[in-house]
Amino acid sequence: HPDFHVSDRVFEGEHSLEVHVPFLQQVLGTFEIVPILVGEDELADELLNAGRETLDTCWRMPLDAAYQEQLKSPFADMANVGGRDAGAVTAACFLERYTRVYPWAHLDIAGTAWHSGAKKGSSARPVPLIVSFLENRAR
Repeated sequence: HPDFHVSDRVFEGEHSLEVHVPFLQQVLGTFEIVPILVGEDELADELLNAGRETLDTCWRMPLDAAYQEQLKSPFADMANVGGRDAGAVTAACFLERYTRVYPWAHLDIAGTAWHSGAKKGSSARPVPLIVSFLENRAR
């Protein structure tokens, strides 16, 4: 879709979908469901449905305004990291500050993108979810 960007960083445009591998893996380890943080309910529903369609499930994490407090800084307009607590959520809060004019989503693929041990390598997750989401958007 021409006005939708899938990236590892924020692009200017009408939409942003950030796929990120942050601190959450260090806290929770490997898990099977992709955590998502989304600014709008409609976009969250689209991603959740795409996950169900492809059996590449995701779950919506809280994005409460209280988490914005962790980005306060005595030295700058804001900090670029919120600290060790709720790292994925505060990363999404940081993203939200730059994307207020259009819908956005943060997919925390830390626990699902990679296999370790004997199966070491990429799991290709959440590629099915993202492809289904984009195909649904293109219709």
